[in-house]
Amino acid sequence: MPSLTALTTYPTNRFVSVRSVVALCSLVSFGCSISATGSSAGDYAFLVSFIGVAYSLEHLYFVMYVQSVSFSRHAQVVLDGLVAALLAGGGIGLSVSDYAEWIGLPDAAIAAIVFLFLSALLQVTAIVFQFVLVAPTEIEAANSQDDVYVASAVLVSPSK
Repeated sequence: MPSLTALTTYPTNRFVSVRSVVALCSLVSFGCSISATGSSAGDYAFLVSFIGVAYSLEHLYFVMYVQSVSFSRHAQVVLDGLVAALLAGGGIGLSVSDYAEWIGLPDAAIAAIVFLFLSALLQVTAIVFQFVLVAPTEIEAANSQDDVYVASAVLVSPSK
């Protein structure tokens, strides 16, 4: 059985794990929210869960795997916070909608609500990993290239 120390030691592995689970939970809520489409809250939950899937997968591919796009830490926190707010808003909107009060929600719509809130919570976890638990030097070290030589500082005394 493989050891989990590599997963918990390196910050990049934590980000990949959280983003993968966010994408999976958003995909489940995307599939389950189809049962509530037709009402405005169901349509919003459908769109928000699609945004969660698309953002997570594109972030995994372009930012972490290919590394063709990079963000500053603050821009990343703002984007992650926006997606977390959208996911939580989709869950809140669907759970308190008129559709839920008048007709009642099918079981798949209830599962969509649960997975929307779970996706929002995991997105907040990604913010915590990005902003609080990882020091800037760890991020720079994880993103640095191995074949780049950086000369050390040389102190030169002034000649008299």
